[in-house]
Amino acid sequence: AERRRGVLAGVRHVFADSLLASIVTVALIAHVGLAALFASLPALAFRDFHDARSAGVLFTADAIGSIIGGLAALRLARRYSPLRLGVAGFGLMSAPIWLLTIATPLPLVVVVMFVFGIGGPLGVAPISALLTTRAPAEIRPKVVAAFLSITSAGTPFGAALTGYAIAAVGFRTTYGAVAAAMTLSTLLLI
Repeated sequence: AERRRGVLAGVRHVFADSLLASIVTVALIAHVGLAALFASLPALAFRDFHDARSAGVLFTADAIGSIIGGLAALRLARRYSPLRLGVAGFGLMSAPIWLLTIATPLPLVVVVMFVFGIGGPLGVAPISALLTTRAPAEIRPKVVAAFLSITSAGTPFGAALTGYAIAAVGFRTTYGAVAAAMTLSTLLLI
C-alpha cells in the first residue's frame, strides 16, 4: 500500500513492471527520434529543395499518415494484441527513416513521412491501452502522468541535439543514428 502513495507512485509502478519499463524506454527514444526528425525537416527542405513550402508538404504527409494510422489502429485492435500492434507501429516509425541514410529526394522523404505518420497511432494507441490496463485504478492517473513526463523528456533532448548532430556529421548520419536508436529500442518489446 505504501508503494501506491506519493507523487512518485506512478514512476515506481512503471519501473516495477518490466513490460511498462520497456514501453517507457521505447516511447522515450521514439520521442527523441520524432523531435530529431521534425527539427531536421525545415533545414533539409531548405538545403535540398530550396523551397520552404516543401517542409509543409513533409509535415502534411506525416499528418495524413497519422490519420490513416489512427483509422487502421481502430480496425486492427480487434485482431491483434496491443503489444503486437505497438511493435508494428514503432517498427513503421523507425523503418522508413533508414531510407533517409541513402538519399533525400522530395518524393522519397514524403513517403518516409507518410509511413512514419501511419506508425505513430499504430504504436501509441495500443501501448496506451497496455499502460492503463496494467496500472491499478487508484494510481492509474499517476502512472499515466509518470509515463507522459518521462517520455516527453525526450522531445527537447532530440530537438536540441539535432542541429548539432547535423552540423557535426550531416543529415544522413544523423538519420542513421535516429533510425538505429528507434529500431533497437523497438526490439525491447519483442
